Amino acid sequence: MANDDFISALNIAIERGDFTSNQKSDISEKLSGYEGIDYVLRDQSGKVVAKINQGLVIGKMEREGKRLVSNSSDSNQAAAIKWATSIGYPVPTKMGGCLSTFLVVLGLCAYVLPGVIILLLVWNNGRQYERDMRALIEKWIDAGKPEPGMKTRPVEQLEKIEEKPAAPPSTETRLEELASMKEKGLISQEEYETLRKKALGL
Repeated sequence: MANDDFISALNIAIERGDFTSNQKSDISEKLSGYEGIDYVLRDQSGKVVAKINQGLVIGKMEREGKRLVSNSSDSNQAAAIKWATSIGYPVPTKMGGCLSTFLVVLGLCAYVLPGVIILLLVWNNGRQYERDMRALIEKWIDAGKPEPGMKTRPVEQLEKIEEKPAAPPSTETRLEELASMKEKGLISQEEYETLRKKALGL
């Protein structure tokens, strides 16, 4: 099933005439996705068919009441944001898509240079947001993916490993040890005989 971002981007591209609704089956969801500040739609060969500002895509999804979380990395992002907000950790922010588009258009209408500068600022803001969001998600994962309100997930108690007592030495080994101790003069002949009988079970 197609994700909400892809469907919204597809509908925006059709509405603005990038291609017709009959051609939408040629668009590959697998090859399409967010690249920088745009949602890029590609056909089955990988050729770029349309670029839609992510602010427009998100805005359309919000207007249609669709979920913004559509895959595991997005769900990680949503969970990380909830967690960070609940413990007062700063959450990355980015310039809104509509605002950035308006500023770029305004800058280009006034003078070309300010428009290009604003475009670069918006692009840089988008990249910085992605880096900061990746760092936040990594911090959340390193903390053990805790629920909102928890600083870290407690480490589950490991099972206690019971040490098995070492097996007693064999009778033969014990007799060899006793003979060696007697030869070295560590025990007397009487002690040797007593310990030998004990080892033999006599």
